[in-house]
Amino acid sequence: MRASATQLARSLYVSLAASAPAAQPELIRAFLKKLALARRGAWRSRILDAFTNLALAAEGKSRGTVRTASELTPAMRASLQKSKSATSFEFAVDPSLVGGASVQVADAVLDGSVQGRLNELKKALVG
Repeated sequence: MRASATQLARSLYVSLAASAPAAQPELIRAFLKKLALARRGAWRSRILDAFTNLALAAEGKSRGTVRTASELTPAMRASLQKSKSATSFEFAVDPSLVGGASVQVADAVLDGSVQGRLNELKKALVG
């Protein structure tokens, strides 16, 4: 039976947490070798995403994505990160949003974009 991306990431994380610091570089090298040999790029990114989520969860944090129509200033990014210190945000520019922002943390999505509002209006009018 093949292990899923999440199972592989969890296995590495548990191994790292249980190992002596001197052994950790070898575990990381083995993990990176396994990633390099993975044939599917999407599979690699899922493993890395799962590992990142596990590491953040161990620190009591979650991961979120903020998509905006235009680039946020460093001050805006810092302000958002400071207001939600238990969340590690990734920021992306998505011109298709037209304006505003869309924020996703775990399964929760808050869409305050112009495109999101237009989609809601379209649903209301068309049914």
